[in-house]
Amino acid sequence: MKAGVSMTEILNRTKKNASSSNRAHLINRKQLENIKKEFNLYYPTWRHANDATSVKLWVENLENQAPDSPVLLYKEQGVPSDLGLQAEDFVLVIMSDYQKDMIKEFGSQRICIDGTHGLNSSEFTLHSLVVIDERATGIPVGHMFSNRCDTLTLSVFLDAIKQACGGPIATEVLFSFLFAILG
Repeated sequence: MKAGVSMTEILNRTKKNASSSNRAHLINRKQLENIKKEFNLYYPTWRHANDATSVKLWVENLENQAPDSPVLLYKEQGVPSDLGLQAEDFVLVIMSDYQKDMIKEFGSQRICIDGTHGLNSSEFTLHSLVVIDERATGIPVGHMFSNRCDTLTLSVFLDAIKQACGGPIATEVLFSFLFAILG
């Protein structure tokens, strides 16, 4: 696992090399999860056992890559904000240079925005901004992770995108299922 071999691959190799008489003693996914936890064998971006600390360290690492950092906005929980957010709010907005180019190229036609809920035990939402290219293929052009889904956090997200792009993005069609949630 430390070398990057997936748990699925480890399980498949173990099954392949086992005889039928000793298959009852094969390692299972839960045991691999326990090994991974005990030896801190997490994913490459993992920095700390505490998720908030791990994200903060990851963001700091990305911000040190300035001006190429994809981090447009980072507001950690427990820290006051001048954006109208509460101290307990979390917001992370990410957009790469490629994504900036794509929203500038295709954003005038159609932009989609949606949220994916329940990604982890923290119940954060991943908001994605997507444009449609000339082949009708969706291209993600920005992401926001947040503990809230309301007009304020979406305004913060879109303002960060607007600022990164050097001004407003005028589009013919804005499509979202979030409008039903926001009222």
